[in-house]
Amino acid sequence: MYSAETYYSRGTRGVRTDVLSVWDNATLSVKKEIELPHKKRAQTVSEKNATQLIDNDKYMLVFNFTPATSVSVIDMLEHKVLNDVDIPGCSLIYPSGKRGFSTLCADGSMLSIQLDEQGKVVSETRVPSFFNVDEDPLFEKYARINNVGYFPTFHGYMQPVDLSGPVAKPQEKWDLLSASEREQNWRPGGWQIISGHPDGRVFVLMHKDGVNGSHKDGGTEVWVYDTKQHKKIKTIPLESHGISLEVTKGDEPLLAVTNAKMMIDVYNPKSAKLERTLSIGGDNANPFTLIAVE
Repeated sequence: MYSAETYYSRGTRGVRTDVLSVWDNATLSVKKEIELPHKKRAQTVSEKNATQLIDNDKYMLVFNFTPATSVSVIDMLEHKVLNDVDIPGCSLIYPSGKRGFSTLCADGSMLSIQLDEQGKVVSETRVPSFFNVDEDPLFEKYARINNVGYFPTFHGYMQPVDLSGPVAKPQEKWDLLSASEREQNWRPGGWQIISGHPDGRVFVLMHKDGVNGSHKDGGTEVWVYDTKQHKKIKTIPLESHGISLEVTKGDEPLLAVTNAKMMIDVYNPKSAKLERTLSIGGDNANPFTLIAVE
């Protein structure tokens, strides 16, 4: 397991050190640290798209924010930083192509970049704007199924983007809501609001009576969609207000939902029933980011 981390010599001040820590999952001990010398990694609430492995895990990409934005390229075989790639006006990392990534930009476009084995940029393509950042922005969280990224919008649409090739290809947007649901202002919301299963289902955290600004409010239900048919196939009412979710990847998946008390509720998606609640550290744990083991 890998995590990008920042430390200060005086706790909250003093000399800053940024590292990429390599953890042993069996013992939860640090096996190695790779120092990130430029001291500019993004310090935000944890999210998957701030650190991503590419090219069969040969390279790690780390998102930087100072507030200038860039991506550090780390060789995971040699354990050294190769390069910093500037991505002005864009944020976060969505692996695309053989050895590259795409990133969301403030004007509603994407920037797609491919790298060589030394971490240098060999191609850089600006994907024209495909969503309106003022009227209906995309959530930066997405579900990835068969190299298609599914990005919900604030107002309840789904924007697929094909990330299989070196350049991101936005596909046709589709509606998550029926006419009656739209009248009730159902909207996606929360932190990690979407998760995908390899069979083509996506799970989205939803709340009623949404307004501008409610996109971080979490949700009372999880709606399950068939991405092939572009339609909702199941509703899972939550017993506690949800903030983040993740679905496991097996043949009989389970749905994990971080609730408002920072405990994890485990649901059976087939029965839509709560099976158990897990406490993972009391007041010291804030499981905003959930990662299903493949």
